[in-house]
Amino acid sequence: MHHSLFLAMEPTHHELLAQVAYLYFEKGLDQSAIARKLRVSRSSVSRLLTQARNEGIVEIRIHFPLMLARERADELCERFGLRDARVLRASARQAPDAKMNIARLAARYLQESIAPGNTIALSRGSTVQATIEQFTPTPRRETRVVQLVGMLRVNGAEDDDANLTRQLAQKLGGDYFNLTAPLYVENLETRRALLHESSIRNVLNLARHAQLALVGIGALDRQNSAIVRQKLLPAAQLQILKRGHVVGEICSQYFDARGEIVSTELSERTMALGLDALRAIPRVIGVAVGRHKAKAILAALRGKYINTLITDEETAAVVLDLARNEK
Repeated sequence: MHHSLFLAMEPTHHELLAQVAYLYFEKGLDQSAIARKLRVSRSSVSRLLTQARNEGIVEIRIHFPLMLARERADELCERFGLRDARVLRASARQAPDAKMNIARLAARYLQESIAPGNTIALSRGSTVQATIEQFTPTPRRETRVVQLVGMLRVNGAEDDDANLTRQLAQKLGGDYFNLTAPLYVENLETRRALLHESSIRNVLNLARHAQLALVGIGALDRQNSAIVRQKLLPAAQLQILKRGHVVGEICSQYFDARGEIVSTELSERTMALGLDALRAIPRVIGVAVGRHKAKAILAALRGKYINTLITDEETAAVVLDLARNEK
């Protein structure tokens, strides 16, 4: 639309803010040129740009370079027989958005790994969600995105797990398939019945034949782990898992320090692709960071539930130290 016509329509205040921001940030006009174009003072343009930022119409995000610790990644690959690893250098954690850098790194790796025709399987959790949010729209022909686990609504969460598959599929221009069942059902009989439903059986079969999977790794031994903090498990169930020496989980399935699955009554009520089937997927990308995740990561590596690890240098160092010290 011609600008004179646009101005004649008397844009609302927010439309004016958006127009000024567009001319400045997208078209590259300086403030004087914008003032002439919109027939306002230069000081008004400056004030409108400030308002556009304050009101969230413009968001400025600085992406610091993702520096990699390649030697540490090679050490992880050699020690655990990994297909691949990406380790964020310690210095990169000093950036203001350090927590998002791991998600950015994982998103970039995922973008590089997805080929036309691929099926990508997703677990749940905040790290997986952050990775999908950081994923740049990248069209890939005939791709499919599928859930690995049933749905679990967490109080206060902006998105449920089903949205993650849809978000990634939209960014790829592909199809998505949700596992339309709760993560935890009432009993074993309910689980058996649901597994006979064709829609659920078909989604799990799609997941089983995926070329890539992206999973988070949950810890169980710290109060700041998501499982504990979000009260995803009743206290009694948590105590049972701890008595079983559980150190971590992937796809809401729990394992001990040796990487061996710990089965409980809860296992019989969990709707998810089994860890044995997950292990058979060609590329399983595990994303996790933090010293409190080290035992869980090490156990996941020992169980060979992931064959690609994305983490940071500090976490990698703790994992390798644990592996050297534990017999």
